[in-house]
Order: sequence, then structure tokens, then C-alpha cells
Amino acid sequence: MALRYTKYGKYTYAIGGNLQAARVSGIDVGRHLVVVYAIAGLLSGLGGVITSARAASGQAGMGMSYELDAIAAAVIGGISLSGGVGRITGTVIGTLILGVMMSGFTFLGVDSYIQNIIKGVIIVAAVVVDQYRNRRRK
Repeated sequence: MALRYTKYGKYTYAIGGNLQAARVSGIDVGRHLVVVYAIAGLLSGLGGVITSARAASGQAGMGMSYELDAIAAAVIGGISLSGGVGRITGTVIGTLILGVMMSGFTFLGVDSYIQNIIKGVIIVAAVVVDQYRNRRRK
């Protein structure tokens, strides 16, 4: 709801959709991006603390390959890699789909390398579908 019904959310979508158009329409892009990145940094730090607490230790390589999971979940949820399109609920649904799928693969004994390959294929397929949708709109 914060992204959909607040000035912060409207500005964020505008900047994600077209940076120059947002700047021309009067949005202080630099200031808003600082706020967006500060919130992202705060939430990333919180995620790191939670991950360390779950493992009861802190290691430098603990979150390796989580970025692939995050991109896959967002793309599965309908976020456009071109920017300006997507919802948090879609990302949550994409995360649930990816989590159930990876749990199923682990249950079936699929090798982790194969799981990463499958995630990569899903990302590529979702990007192709997204590009097709974007071209169709224009």
C-alpha cells in the first residue's frame, strides 16, 4: 500500500519508469534515490542480522547466491527488469513459488548446481516474456 497510495511510492515508480521524465516533472530525483537506497540498506542489514541469527554465526560468504534468488523471485512475481512495473504482492507470490519449487527439488534430491541452472532458465524465460510484453505495449 505504501508504494501504491503514497507520494513516496508514486515517485519511486516514476523514477523507475523513466528517470528523465521524473526529473522534468519536478521530482527531486537525487534526494528520493538517497531515501530509497537508505531504506534498501536498512532492510538489507536487517536481513543480514536475521540470517546470522538463524545460523547462530556470522560468515563472510553467508549470503552468496541469494541475489539470484531475489532476482528470480521478483521476475517470477511480475517485476519488469525495464523498471517502473511491479507490485510487492507479486514479489511475495514469486518468493513463495520459488521457495516451494526449490524445497521440492531438494526433497527430490536434485543437485544444487542443477537447481541454480533451473533458476537461471526461469529468469531468462521471465525476461523474454517481459520483453515480449513491453514490445507488445509499444
